[in-house]
Amino acid sequence: MNNYINYRASFNATPDTVRSNINMARSAYASSNDSAALSASTIYLVWLDTFSSQAHADLAEWMRNEFAEINKKIDAHNEAEKALKTRVRKFASGSLDTTDPLMVKAKTADEHATQDKDRADLVTLQNLPDAAWTKRRMIRIEPRDNASEFAELVRFTLALYSPADASIVSRYSRACRPIGAT
Repeated sequence: MNNYINYRASFNATPDTVRSNINMARSAYASSNDSAALSASTIYLVWLDTFSSQAHADLAEWMRNEFAEINKKIDAHNEAEKALKTRVRKFASGSLDTTDPLMVKAKTADEHATQDKDRADLVTLQNLPDAAWTKRRMIRIEPRDNASEFAELVRFTLALYSPADASIVSRYSRACRPIGAT
């Protein structure tokens, strides 16, 4: 089996190179379990190009900015989920705000249909237990206590933002470590 030294040097990496490797890792991950080794090795290449001691500082900063952009989207998603949970609780108790779209009288058939669908969605969601609401949240890309140095990069590269993805993040993080590393 070839390793990255045989075909690639990391010192000439650019954001385009890193993005290409991220896309290749995502593609390999999505295509099948047989591609897990390719996906993990490509994530390792991304790590070499961005966070290793031989990586250029600008690429590490660029990658941290990419993490920050995704975290903004994750935060927005989580805030929307929190607002939706509050709205569902108010709907279930019959205390929706007067400005809520369901409390505004529909003027057209389309508005009425939209309200009916919204009402049906709220009815479905009102029975979700708190554990299910927690699973709907997304996990930010940030360092965790006792986590592998690859965990953030794995979560970002493979777009594993669900709490249910924790075991996959852990497995790929272990697979990305160089042989002999502790």
